[in-house]
Amino acid sequence: MRLSLERKQAMKSKKKIVFKIALILTIFNFQINFLNLCYSQDTQPMVEVDKQSSRITMNFKDTEIRVVLEAIATKVGVSIIAGKDVKGTVNFRVTNVPWEKALDELLKAYGYAYVRDGDIVRVTTLDALKAENVTTEVFVLNYANAETISKSIQEMLSERGKINTDTRSNVLIITDIPTNIVKIKEVISRIDSKTPQVMIEAKLIETTLSSTETLGIDWATRITVSGAKRPTTLPWNREARSSDLYPLGDPAATEPAFPRNPDTQFPYTLPTNFTFGTLDFSSAQAVFEVLKTTGDSKIISNPRVVALNGKEAKIVIGQVLYIPTYERNSNTGQMEITGYTEKEIGIKLTVTPTINEQGYIVATLHPEVSELLGWEQLTADIRVPSISTRDATTEVMIRDGYTIAIGGLIRENVSDSRTGIPILKDLPVLGFFFGKKTKSVTKTDLLVFITPRIVKEGVQTSELSSEYVENKPIKALRYDREIEPKKETKTKPKS
Repeated sequence: MRLSLERKQAMKSKKKIVFKIALILTIFNFQINFLNLCYSQDTQPMVEVDKQSSRITMNFKDTEIRVVLEAIATKVGVSIIAGKDVKGTVNFRVTNVPWEKALDELLKAYGYAYVRDGDIVRVTTLDALKAENVTTEVFVLNYANAETISKSIQEMLSERGKINTDTRSNVLIITDIPTNIVKIKEVISRIDSKTPQVMIEAKLIETTLSSTETLGIDWATRITVSGAKRPTTLPWNREARSSDLYPLGDPAATEPAFPRNPDTQFPYTLPTNFTFGTLDFSSAQAVFEVLKTTGDSKIISNPRVVALNGKEAKIVIGQVLYIPTYERNSNTGQMEITGYTEKEIGIKLTVTPTINEQGYIVATLHPEVSELLGWEQLTADIRVPSISTRDATTEVMIRDGYTIAIGGLIRENVSDSRTGIPILKDLPVLGFFFGKKTKSVTKTDLLVFITPRIVKEGVQTSELSSEYVENKPIKALRYDREIEPKKETKTKPKS
């Protein structure tokens, strides 16, 4: 009995010892795990990446550079190959930065460089990169001009780099180290892009003015508007000339600038001067319908031209006048004709469209109306033409498909006629008693409507003309205000 009792006590003591040892080991293991967790939070690098925008957030402390490069490669999905001389620890921290920008700054800070070819990035030292053999690559340009691009790329070449152009095939031949070749390739791919085009449709309408009409139509009563917002327009500049004696130079007198606070009527009424304004498609079509119903209005021309972004487009309706140039003959002492210069007479419209990032069109306009008044006999040998010219230069920002209206190109036609009894009114002296002379003055106004439209990919230019454009419920722009489209109200039928 005594032996069995002692054995039981011994077994209990052993169990207590085992339990204490297990408890100690559990507590020790917990402490180790806790310390590891704290250590990992303080020392382990943190890398977050936004795969859609390729932006990363990085935090490295005293970490081997190869480990950092491997982490970037894994997260971004590229292959990074480091040279044998790329070694050492780095400290680098960035937040929401494009991964390639972060990599470039990291390598620059520690004296390294990289070369990227697609999804393969090679990292090496600057000295090793400079010692690399040069390579030659040929770039065939589709849209840009080789001569123009070569001037921009010349500054990007290294000391051993050179560039040649072949104007016949529009090709760039670049020889340089691989790093520069890759950078130049990226620049060329951005520059050599398809240039946007703008189709410019112009309507030139001539209307006869009555004694009460200043622009051929009672604009205020025909088109009703509401609202108080002004459109986005740039400062107006004007160069106007009443007449000049060609080729003796421009007259000294100049007209005042465009008014900055015009009348509420559209277009702004300014006799014999230019008037500018903008209309949306529906308002422009309303104007054209009014002009069609006016018996004294006629469309002179409806030309369409397509211009590259930032390039000048010119529309000329008229004739070419050949003006003689004179030179004194030293032997005879008389002025002799030595050649001829060309002068365009009629209606000339110059438009330079530029598309901005918001999709608006900034148009530089230069309308000009010229007329041959006659020939002036300056001396017995010199005869020069007298030309009346009215022109203006301005810049306006307009939405795609909106219409720019130019009015105020007023001209007076004076005609003399004699009426009376046939035959008798034509008799010498006595005819005065059988007829009378009448002098009539007719004023005509030339209205110019310019509609620039951006040519989109896969759309025919014929589909952009006013005959094919649908009327859309968009805001209408005028020179003095912006118009909100009227909202249609539906009424329920009475039961």
